[in-house]
Amino acid sequence: MATTLFRKLAALINQKAMYTTLNTIKTFLRDKFKSIGDNECTVEIGPIEKDGQVEKNLLITLVRTEEETSVKKQTSFHRISETSGYYANPDVCLNLYILISSHASYDIALRQINNTIYFLNSIYREDDSISDEMKALSIEMQSPTAEQWNSLWQTLGGKVVPSVLYKVRMITIKAIESDKEVHFVEQVVVDEKSPLRFKVENGETLNEEEQEELLRILDEIRAVDLPHISIQELRFLLEKDVNLNEQEQEKLVAGLNQLYEEGIELSEKEKIFIKID
Repeated sequence: MATTLFRKLAALINQKAMYTTLNTIKTFLRDKFKSIGDNECTVEIGPIEKDGQVEKNLLITLVRTEEETSVKKQTSFHRISETSGYYANPDVCLNLYILISSHASYDIALRQINNTIYFLNSIYREDDSISDEMKALSIEMQSPTAEQWNSLWQTLGGKVVPSVLYKVRMITIKAIESDKEVHFVEQVVVDEKSPLRFKVENGETLNEEEQEELLRILDEIRAVDLPHISIQELRFLLEKDVNLNEQEQEKLVAGLNQLYEEGIELSEKEKIFIKID
């Protein structure tokens, strides 16, 4: 129950990660303008309007997203204990490029952009008035060339107004891990055979449950590429239609031929396997 609630919460956080980041910056700037007595400066998140903004406010616009590949984990398996783990896609780490523009009258717009640069350059971890979410962001002012700046505004389709471009890093969107916990073999002890292995060695008949358990045991041993599967166990795997690798097939062919030469009766499947009429 708790795990399910955690997954739902994590999914909700991931779905709103980009908006939450922009909203954190919006709240920070709004509070800073109020702290200097500028209650008329409103801060909003939105696109640049082609025909100009209706509301004469300070606008935060996301203009580009970029994946930060330098910290991307390539593994999809995550260990949670010595014998188990879970699968999840690697986290996606994003850098956000945001344009902060002022759509007030030109003189007021210049003052607002000036104050914006001052506020974002005055973030100190020791300042208790700044939220932890804001302190966690790395906000770097960008300096595009005149050509890049002109291209940006042409793409946005709006009238050029006083503005500043920032790179916000790094937003992490985590994958929701698989519901199924994966157990893996850390070590296979081959010195002490299980009772089921002794049974098949002695030619004893196994019931259906024992056969399933023996298949699991032999599967684990074969997975670590250890040459500790006996001829009798290979015969058992052959009868259960398990695909044998080349080394196992060669070992089984040699073993069955020897048994045949000793006069031991082979099953029809074994005779076909070693091509005996």
